[in-house]
Amino acid sequence: MNTPQQRLLLPLLCLLILFGCSEPSTPEQQVNKWLDDAETAVENRDTSDFARLVSADYRDDGNRNKQILTRMATGYFLQHQTIHAFTHVQSVYFPEPDLAEVRVAAAVADTPIYAKTLGSVHGSFYQLELRLKKQDDNWLLTHARWQRAGLEAFSED
Repeated sequence: MNTPQQRLLLPLLCLLILFGCSEPSTPEQQVNKWLDDAETAVENRDTSDFARLVSADYRDDGNRNKQILTRMATGYFLQHQTIHAFTHVQSVYFPEPDLAEVRVAAAVADTPIYAKTLGSVHGSFYQLELRLKKQDDNWLLTHARWQRAGLEAFSED
């Protein structure tokens, strides 16, 4: 049987699939995808995927370069057999078309983290300030600053 509702459902499903599989189009969508990819790399403890998100030109206030940052990530991954992350994007600002400044609150723990249970998480909370630059159609991390944060970093402003 082919009802009018069923005939409408197929094109709707196709649109949803196409929309879900399409590449992000706006710079903000692309930066949000970078953030999702970074969270996935951390949770999967995947040093290669993590390193692919960092620019060869990376340099931070501690004079760390990409190699040192990647080694730090590898060490963290080795120390933690299970990593769960929860992020709250506070702001995304584009001072130039190919440059993004991103403020993110991040929580990491060895158990799953959800917004409603954030207050009872036994993990670490961080405030991240990231600078991403679009290089060859890819957004890459060029600078990062992080510090310990409290639960208030996750509140809506």
